[in-house]
Amino acid sequence: GGDFNHAGSLTVRTLAKWNGSEWLEVFGGVEGVVYTLAAMGTDLYVGGEFGYAGPYPNGTFASYIAKYDGTQWYPLGSGMDDYVLTLTFHGTDLYAGGFFKTAGGITTNYIAKWDGSQWSSLNSPMFGPDDETSVHSIAFIGDDVYAGGSYSISGPPYPYDLQNIAKWDGTEWSAVGMGFQGYDWYTTVYTLALQGTTLFAGGYFARSGVEYLHNISRFDGTQWYQFGNGFGNGMDNAAYSLAVVGSDLYAGGSFTRAGDIAANYIAKWDGSQWSQLSGGASGDVY
Repeated sequence: GGDFNHAGSLTVRTLAKWNGSEWLEVFGGVEGVVYTLAAMGTDLYVGGEFGYAGPYPNGTFASYIAKYDGTQWYPLGSGMDDYVLTLTFHGTDLYAGGFFKTAGGITTNYIAKWDGSQWSSLNSPMFGPDDETSVHSIAFIGDDVYAGGSYSISGPPYPYDLQNIAKWDGTEWSAVGMGFQGYDWYTTVYTLALQGTTLFAGGYFARSGVEYLHNISRFDGTQWYQFGNGFGNGMDNAAYSLAVVGSDLYAGGSFTRAGDIAANYIAKWDGSQWSQLSGGASGDVY
């Protein structure tokens, strides 16, 4: 999924399927940008910046989110009022994050849960500049929901700001370490990944409290730590995507250095040091 109209030589609408040898259309795709995909069984869930899914002009009205069962597109209730940036399953429940303030017509403030028939709120008190406040990534440790993005939570019953990352235990939101603070006014956690119970975060941030992190960090259950030792052992610019493969962590973003090595937009952390992947990429990796 993405923002394209061809896959190979095939004309598509921002969504395509690879069957191992060729690209295929996905029943008309969607009429806008696809930011996130998730699967449950044989069903595909698509979130992004669109209002219809399926063949033009007789598609299915689907406000920023839709389900494809292999034959037909379906809306998820009345959908959202703004972009969906991330989708994550926990059990059979689908969690969505993005720029939206409502899901299914109810106030949800940037994060919501779909149980297969209706949307529900996680009682999110997130706030920030209207054009930036958002949830970009969702991860789970046990049944606890971790939400990374660009937001703050403050005021009663919260004794201090929860900045750009917070945990929902099913009852209330709480801090994840000291959150993340930025180089300037704009700070975002773009991506979360798990390796066992170790939580990794990537984004555009400078520090967590007094610990300087430089756009990537790991959480030990109590506080956030930098990768490696000494100042500057993160990235020199934003990390947009993280993936765990065995004991290795792969990071993609807009950086050209990881730790003290040159790494063009993609790098690997083996638990003790960074390494580049050949010559890397020629532009941002999302």
